[in-house]
Amino acid sequence: MADQRTPPFDLDDFDRRILTALRADGRLTIVELSERVGLSQTPVRKRLQALEGAGIIDGYAARINRRALGAGVKAFLEIKLETHRHEHAATLHEALVNLQQVVSLFVVSGSADLLLEVTARDLEDYDRFLIDTVLKLPMVKEVRTSFVMRTFKSDDVVKWSPATDAAPNSGRRP
Repeated sequence: MADQRTPPFDLDDFDRRILTALRADGRLTIVELSERVGLSQTPVRKRLQALEGAGIIDGYAARINRRALGAGVKAFLEIKLETHRHEHAATLHEALVNLQQVVSLFVVSGSADLLLEVTARDLEDYDRFLIDTVLKLPMVKEVRTSFVMRTFKSDDVVKWSPATDAAPNSGRRP
């Protein structure tokens, strides 16, 4: 994962095309990718390596349909902690990260300290997870659950527009 303090990477139109094509189909070969973005294979390979090296491409994964695997419930848990001591928080984060039901874990500002995205087979499975696992974790003071009723958009893609782009590319890549 890229360091969040890394300065912005100057994306040009070809970089955006590469990212858009890979977002649509992460299994594209270099040949297919070069055809889609309008560059030969060598510059596409170099650009791809640069995007990976800069942490812009953080990895490759398949999108798994949770319902097809029997996980019909998706919920967000807001967790408020008893205390904010660093050593206890690290233990709690480690415990939560390793739970198979936890899809995403965020430290957030506001009324909650942590936000978890979780899945479960059904409401009974979720209830067992909440009572037998989450509420038994150290330092958990309060939990609020919001169940996902319907998903209209689920996309982790950064959108680009000319107004928000950094300075034009200064010829640093092919």
